[in-house]
Amino acid sequence: MKRHQGVYLSIQQKELLNYNDNENEISRTTPLEPFSLNFPNPSIMDEPHWLTHTLDNTTDAIVITTSYLDYPGPEIVYVNKAFSKMTGYTREDVLGRTPRILQGPKTNHQVLQRLRRELSQGKVFKGTTINYRKDGTEFYNKWLIEPIRNARGEITHYLSIQQDITDDKRAKARLVYNSNSDILTGLLNRFGALEKLQEAVNRSKSYPDYLFAILLLDLDRFKLINDSWGHQVGDQLLQNVAQRLQHCLRPTDTIARLGGDEFLILLNNIQDLAQVSQVADRIQQQLNLPFVLGSHEVFSTTSIGIALSSTGYQQTEDILRDADTALYRAKAQGKACYAIFNKTMHHRALERLQLENDLRRAVEYHQLQLDYQPILNLKNNRIEGFEALVRWHHPTKGLIAPDQFITIAEETGMIRSIGEWVLKKACKIAQLWETNFPYEGERFMSVNLSIYQLTEPGFVERVASILQQTQCSPHWLRLEITESALMNQDETTMSVLTQLRDLGIKLCIDDFGTGYSSLSRLYYFPIQTLKIDRSFVTGMTQSMGQGKIAEAIIDLAHNLGMDVVAEGVETADSLETLRHLGCEYAQGYWIAQPANQRAIEQLLAEDSDHSYTRREHLLKNHSRQIYKP
Repeated sequence: MKRHQGVYLSIQQKELLNYNDNENEISRTTPLEPFSLNFPNPSIMDEPHWLTHTLDNTTDAIVITTSYLDYPGPEIVYVNKAFSKMTGYTREDVLGRTPRILQGPKTNHQVLQRLRRELSQGKVFKGTTINYRKDGTEFYNKWLIEPIRNARGEITHYLSIQQDITDDKRAKARLVYNSNSDILTGLLNRFGALEKLQEAVNRSKSYPDYLFAILLLDLDRFKLINDSWGHQVGDQLLQNVAQRLQHCLRPTDTIARLGGDEFLILLNNIQDLAQVSQVADRIQQQLNLPFVLGSHEVFSTTSIGIALSSTGYQQTEDILRDADTALYRAKAQGKACYAIFNKTMHHRALERLQLENDLRRAVEYHQLQLDYQPILNLKNNRIEGFEALVRWHHPTKGLIAPDQFITIAEETGMIRSIGEWVLKKACKIAQLWETNFPYEGERFMSVNLSIYQLTEPGFVERVASILQQTQCSPHWLRLEITESALMNQDETTMSVLTQLRDLGIKLCIDDFGTGYSSLSRLYYFPIQTLKIDRSFVTGMTQSMGQGKIAEAIIDLAHNLGMDVVAEGVETADSLETLRHLGCEYAQGYWIAQPANQRAIEQLLAEDSDHSYTRREHLLKNHSRQIYKP
């Protein structure tokens, strides 16, 4: 506080520390504090030299204007050096002109209206807006404006203290961006997405005609690609997916990466469901195209769950939950498709969650068992193979089919423990049958292998250990991997397959003809057997096209030195056609349904010494009298 010749001047400045949410210091600012000036003399320019010197040497920009607020506005009668440094305007540039010289296209006129209103009421004004320097560059200007009164209390001037807070604004913007953005793709992250979604929910409450939809996307088989080719390729795939998704949307729509391979799209101001379906179709078309990532050509489709605001959501968590439920439904339908949420899905989601919990207990309490489906050698009509098939006997729901719980097991990681149990059990039974039912030829036990097992570190060592523990001969074991699972595998997977073959284990591509195998790559896989998918076998006696495909697969396998197993044989005509085409093995309900260990051992005992005709009759009898748990 200084007093001189009736002039009272009080300017208070404090340095404040600004912190982010983690209590880390991000910047220091000097807030503008109110001050008081009392000029008994109405002429500001009549004040002594020491006052001008004081104002000139303050670090904040100071502007003194006349009190005329109507157009064209007050005139500038004084600016200090800090103002010139901040704006680039000299005193000569601004004296006699209005503060409008600092305004420009992005200046907030609502702030200016509040300024005039509060000053006209004799109040102190505080505000921030974008102003412009003499060279046209923008800066954020923080103002504090207070009336200057004479001895009679009349407002004669306004004194404005101004600060350039552009750096603080940018620091805050960077913090907001970093906290709401995904570093890998540049999209919004989960926090940013939830903010946008909350805005949409709030708007739908206020404006009943406003409709929006969210699309929850999950890349099919992304974990497999990531595990097989490494995180670098996985990251490149996510970046490419993000770019393609952006090209499918309008500027008013929002896209975010929630984490991993999960994306969220918010469609604003939609008209109807057809508009949403068109976007989903466009996304599917774009993502169905191959991705070229360095030396790799990657195929990665997406499943989409859709939820519409017309349901009347009050919380963001509810619409996200329903979109996730629809996403799971889309995956259950075979992936690479989309599903729109309805009430029935919510009920199914609860059932699935219960099933997942029950499955964990099933593994723990040994509720799983193996059945075995015989595989017939079409050349000598003898049973030479068995496919081990896992079954779940639920204590209250009875028998649960594998297609209802294997997907859950893969998604939750339980497939590793289940798969290892199946492998160990099948090897133990194979060793038992080899000992108790001698055979002049070679029999085998086929075990389905999940790609999640194949790509797990140390898998080959565990297989070798199981063979040793069970004393199972390696030639008895045949591991089946689906064609689609092998589609995007690299040299690491090839090495694992080669090591398995070197143990004496035979390898089989299951469901052949349903994936996208490159025939040039097929030659290099250490595979001994192709298994024709049942869709071709079932229709080959009814459709010439299906029959030609089956014949081509058999010829291809033979040219590559592989034998062929046909699954899904359900008629005598199919069996004879396959035998005529030179197919080595067949399995299906016409031959025998899956059965438990006891029933299969009875079959093996009766099959040990029968003529060709009697053996065929025996198999048919067993297909009718099969054990059903």
